[in-house]
Amino acid sequence: MIPKNQRIGTTAIVSVRGPLAHHRDPFFDSFEAVRGRVADALAGRPSMVVLDIDSPGGLVAGMLETSDALRSACSAAGVRLEAHIGGQATSAAYALACAAGRIVASPTAVIGSVGVIDALIDATAQDRSLGLAYSIVASGARKSDGLPHAAVSSGAIVAT
Repeated sequence: MIPKNQRIGTTAIVSVRGPLAHHRDPFFDSFEAVRGRVADALAGRPSMVVLDIDSPGGLVAGMLETSDALRSACSAAGVRLEAHIGGQATSAAYALACAAGRIVASPTAVIGSVGVIDALIDATAQDRSLGLAYSIVASGARKSDGLPHAAVSSGAIVAT
């Protein structure tokens, strides 16, 4: 469960916790929910908003838009945006932290590593050993990228 916004003096604290989904989700925090919590915090006219982040990151969809939206909303309100990382802010969570004008991290925090990771499985040798042969029918040049029954091409790796 994501903690509700807190207020310490004129500073609003907005928590970002756990894996991040694009849209509101009953099991994960989301970019949509973070935007909503920051909007709620700004409605209280704080002097500063602190993103209190402890998250391994999440989906790429919505990440950059949220980062831009947080920075823009705080800027338009004339409110400083800072990030505090006590535990973890990696991948998409670090991208949110980067929206802030300043990032403060505890000495044991794990931060950084914005990027994409994916696994392309080439099961063609296994298919051959089982006597299986697949004919891939696709309508686009990159449409079959990532199918385990097609050899992984250098183009698929570059496109990923």
